[in-house]
Amino acid sequence: MLKSSVEFSVTVKGDTSGKEYAGLFTAKTALSFRESLRQDETYRVILGVRPSEAGEYAATVAGAISYLSIRLTQSPTWWKETNGFLDATGDENVLVTVHKACVDAIDAAYTAFRAEGAVALAELKKSEPASP
Repeated sequence: MLKSSVEFSVTVKGDTSGKEYAGLFTAKTALSFRESLRQDETYRVILGVRPSEAGEYAATVAGAISYLSIRLTQSPTWWKETNGFLDATGDENVLVTVHKACVDAIDAAYTAFRAEGAVALAELKKSEPASP
């Protein structure tokens, strides 16, 4: 069965601030349609009136922040104090680290789920009657 959430932790020093960021996060592994639409809406709100005209850097930052804003259900105080890192000054490497850790944790949950399915399928095939 696919876990509904995953936990991951990060410890990273901000490239700009030199500040240490560490903590435990919890993220949803799957989203409802409403949540997926809210993620897209958040992305467009961050980018402003004409999101399609945003530069690559802005689109990348907005993509990471909108993804995390919908996926994360628990986060460290420093994450909350920076409004999901949207109000942080610099330290892009921290955002990249948290985003990558989240994606990797969710990917691992799906990999484990698929492996469970493969084992279950193999067990079912063992109990099938032999073909004539």
